[in-house]
Amino acid sequence: MSIIDTEGVISTGSHPLAEKGHDWDASAAEKRIRSWAGGDKISWSKYRSCFMWYDSSKPEDFGSYKCPYCDIVSGSPHVVFKACSAIIGAVHGSRSGISVPDSDKKGIYEQAAKQYKRFGEDPPPWEEK
Repeated sequence: MSIIDTEGVISTGSHPLAEKGHDWDASAAEKRIRSWAGGDKISWSKYRSCFMWYDSSKPEDFGSYKCPYCDIVSGSPHVVFKACSAIIGAVHGSRSGISVPDSDKKGIYEQAAKQYKRFGEDPPPWEEK
């Protein structure tokens, strides 16, 4: 499971890695994560462990969670490289960026970069805005 930073950035845990070429569909992954975390009787800590950011003032609201980086593979969360790549792109402004406080963007980047390294890849450099 993850360790949660009170600012909203969630420190990524050590979920296993999916195959590097695993397809990424954030909406579909979020549905699978919700089901894995308990569906109607959700464990918010399990759900949270698959995201890099949440609105800490509303921890039990699905809309509070952003930057999913896992998908459910063989019944458990696995880190998806393409998700981490999309997250780094979003914090740098691609695809209309991401709606999180600017002060949290570097922390999200650092969590995604940590996962890049687990895949044996060098992350793109941080771009200060």
